[in-house]
Amino acid sequence: NLGGWYSDGIFHVFGQILSGLALMHAATGDEACRLKLDALIEGWKECIEDDGYFFSSRPPRPAHYIYEKTVGGLLDAHRYGGNPEALRLLDRITTWAERNLDHSNDYLFDTLTGISEWYTLSENLYRAAQVTGESRYRDYARTWEYTRFWKLFDEPAGDPGPDLFAFSRGYHAYSHVNSLNGAVAAYGITGEGRYLKLVRNAYDYLQRQQIYATGGYGPNERLVPEPLLLDYLDVMENHWETACSSWAGFKLGKQLMRFTGDARYGDWIERLLINGIGAALPMAPDGRVMYHSGHGLSGTAKSYKLPPWSCCAGSRVQAVADYHDLIFFQDTDSLYVNLYTPAVATWSHRGRPVTLRQETQFPESEYVQMRVLPGFSGEFLLVGLCQDVGARRTEAPDVRPQGGAS
Repeated sequence: NLGGWYSDGIFHVFGQILSGLALMHAATGDEACRLKLDALIEGWKECIEDDGYFFSSRPPRPAHYIYEKTVGGLLDAHRYGGNPEALRLLDRITTWAERNLDHSNDYLFDTLTGISEWYTLSENLYRAAQVTGESRYRDYARTWEYTRFWKLFDEPAGDPGPDLFAFSRGYHAYSHVNSLNGAVAAYGITGEGRYLKLVRNAYDYLQRQQIYATGGYGPNERLVPEPLLLDYLDVMENHWETACSSWAGFKLGKQLMRFTGDARYGDWIERLLINGIGAALPMAPDGRVMYHSGHGLSGTAKSYKLPPWSCCAGSRVQAVADYHDLIFFQDTDSLYVNLYTPAVATWSHRGRPVTLRQETQFPESEYVQMRVLPGFSGEFLLVGLCQDVGARRTEAPDVRPQGGAS
């Protein structure tokens, strides 16, 4: 028992840690991450019962949330960590879930119940369908689609209406933004344009009426009417869940850029990185993290306030590992720079290697230097995705070809 949120059978960060270790291994090549990943899975699988029950307490608390995070962890363990048993174990725990989870799909935000936050399940189950090719996961993902919330954004209205705030305690901000990643995943596997349309509408609404200049959102972890935002920012300290909210925004912005090619979705990623997870305190040895960011009108301070092993202890690892996947994008003929941060990319252009070295102190300086070191003579396009100016694309600053290529 690690104490804190990990007590009383709540071990939801386990799946997130699996995911984070797999992503870190893929990003850095660090074998220690892969070995730790394999060791955790090897020990955990011995605790799975014959019927697929894999929780550490009875009843599981909260069942849906833990299952969803574990699905994501096992998928990443297979895809990015090369774990040979991950998909077999995913099959076992999904068999239990299909037979035993509450499928009423009622909204209730309470981490001590078995029916909290079911609405984030569709994303990882659609991912499971993509990774395995099995229709079982696609069909199961469809049963968890959050249509009650998603339908509020079917039309690009300026405001989805009072239904967004109908729940008396307010909708949980991070997980509702994260649920939109389920709609993006549905689009990725079905190709149905309605999913992408509602996500783009939701994104635009969030930027207009919910998201602060820092990129954060969710005062006291809730979506609130825009007129109340200033009051909330003035009188409270808990302005947004730093790691979790950054992780949800990273995924949403990245996938929207992938499917639309629109540079403006990278702007939110940049703000979340610089003002959110990238500005957080280091994780404490006992599992405490900077859960909330306080960006108030009268000042701010950073602190560890919640007990150890909160949800943000897991999403923190995933979000930091995701830095690697947010800087550069590519298509067949072009390399796109999304984040101006010191980085090196080795890119294969039509089977031929190109190395791009980016040197900068942005945002402390506006100067960005890009050195292109191709191993061939030829042409390709290098595009800097401008932040803060919408979707306009410009050629990246100070591109210096070396080796006689363009």
